[in-house]
Amino acid sequence: MTCLRPNPILSSLLLQAVEHLRLQWRSIGLAGDPFLESAELRPRLERLNARHLHRILGQIMQLCEDTASCKALAAVLQRQVLKPQAEPALASLVLELSPLLVSVPLMQRTQQPVRCADSLFSLPLVSTDLSIRTTNALRRNGFHQLGDLAAIDEERLKQCRNIGATSIAELNSLLDGFGLSLPFDAEIAQAIPSPEAPIASAAPQQSPELDLLVVDDSINRRWCEQAADCIRQQIATTPPLAVLHTLNGLCAPEPQVLAHRREELQELGEILQTIHTIGTSLGTESVIAAAGILQRKLLERYAQKFSGVFPAGAWLRELVLAGKRSAAISMLLQHASGMTLDQIGALREPAITREAVRQKIKSVEILCVCTSQQFREEVRRTLEQRNGEKRDHLLGHWIATHGRLPHGSDSALADLDAAQADAWEPLLVVGSSCLQQRLETYKALGIAVPEAEWDLHFQVICQRGRHVGPGYWHTIEPLKQFLPRFAAAQGDPGRMPLQIELPPSVHSAVTRHGGQGPVAEAVGLRYQGQLMGQGCRRFWTDERLAELLQHTAEHHRLPAGAMPSRTEIRRFMLSGARPEYKGKRPETVFLALKGYGHMRWEDVAVKFGRLRRHER
Repeated sequence: MTCLRPNPILSSLLLQAVEHLRLQWRSIGLAGDPFLESAELRPRLERLNARHLHRILGQIMQLCEDTASCKALAAVLQRQVLKPQAEPALASLVLELSPLLVSVPLMQRTQQPVRCADSLFSLPLVSTDLSIRTTNALRRNGFHQLGDLAAIDEERLKQCRNIGATSIAELNSLLDGFGLSLPFDAEIAQAIPSPEAPIASAAPQQSPELDLLVVDDSINRRWCEQAADCIRQQIATTPPLAVLHTLNGLCAPEPQVLAHRREELQELGEILQTIHTIGTSLGTESVIAAAGILQRKLLERYAQKFSGVFPAGAWLRELVLAGKRSAAISMLLQHASGMTLDQIGALREPAITREAVRQKIKSVEILCVCTSQQFREEVRRTLEQRNGEKRDHLLGHWIATHGRLPHGSDSALADLDAAQADAWEPLLVVGSSCLQQRLETYKALGIAVPEAEWDLHFQVICQRGRHVGPGYWHTIEPLKQFLPRFAAAQGDPGRMPLQIELPPSVHSAVTRHGGQGPVAEAVGLRYQGQLMGQGCRRFWTDERLAELLQHTAEHHRLPAGAMPSRTEIRRFMLSGARPEYKGKRPETVFLALKGYGHMRWEDVAVKFGRLRRHER
């Protein structure tokens, strides 16, 4: 069969024919204008093939010649109800012209008539209203027709595999419609006529996924676009029930035309409220987070379902049924929060198997097109994000109050009781972290390291027992902050401290960054050199040191050959008694006397032939 492609000439003829029919519609006094405008109609016609366009054109020509058909069509469009079995020709006309019409009425099915040709005894079970599960269970146990159940009581059925109270209730409901009950007599069943097979409708069948009610297309499409934008923009930051309230507000301008949308939103709202109630009743933070995620998933799925011009009724009906089975929702929330299938089954009264739990969870997963594993991953990410936001808020408030991050030495953290410790856990974690982790915390918060924090680092490093953390000295910034503070504490701001004066970890860091000279230049301190004079010669030679010791002993009138103490040397040099020592630093003398850190003071006395204090 050859495919008939769209024909632009036919489309143009159809547009002209619709305008002609529109004029006739008004000329005979019919209210309203049920036909789409040309701008909206043209893209629809371009999607139809030539055969369909020919059929529509023929229908329009007949309407232009038949005033009665126009009036009948107007009446159907006004009451929005059409019975295909009672008016097959009119139903065919409405469906044929549906691409041109603003609205299409609801197609109502009539009750199936009964014929007496066959008896109820031979009625196949597959043609009844029994569920597929019950029908399959009966078939596996040898019951194919309703007559096969004659003289079978409930106790006998309960012994059959996969037939329980629910299946028996369905059977009783079916038999009750014919005035029978279990067990029933075969002769009575043979005397009752069986229902006739459904009569083929004159109207073409539509997809079961779509409702038969199609409302004003232009208004509906505009609502769909606005609703989709609303969900897309608000779903991440606004509670789902609040988003639903906004969607209801979008229906306010056209309450009658969008009445079916209000009904959908009401049904969806009841389901979302049920999920919220279940999550709140279970109580744990992870379950409440899972409930919020499930609400958002269903709202997003609803947006996908109404993306066309048809309502999302079929999906909502399945969702309503799932909502009535609240156990399935609670099981999904518990599983998403981290509980295993066995743990969930053990909590039920009575306990059920893990397979039964899995089946119930799957019934909800199908509707939201998301597995419980995906739910669990989203719950984990959500909780991490919430905890991170809570942590950032607490830390930001603490920094604003105390000028820096919390530390284990803070009295405010030391006096916490158990309840406060649980609420302030992020502060306690940061308070016990090393210095490098504290710097990383500032970086994560996007906050510059304050001066109060560097003051704390200085105190911690000077304790010489505190671990600063791996990578702390990899950058020059900690040295820029520590060395000026250390120089000020030594009483000589602006001077680069000597290596021997620095704590061990800082000593290693200075070496890592090139030594005293480069580091002094980088941090903006005055470098003293390695006690060298001009021409790179050592100033404090042994001869000069010996002279200094002698001059000091004479100044303080010490016994002959006595070894001066550090305090006596310092007082002598600062006194200005001899001009050659003016401007010289006592620390450089001490360093030179001790062989740059390798000798004890007693060894210095021996080296220069001086008597120690206890030998005087």
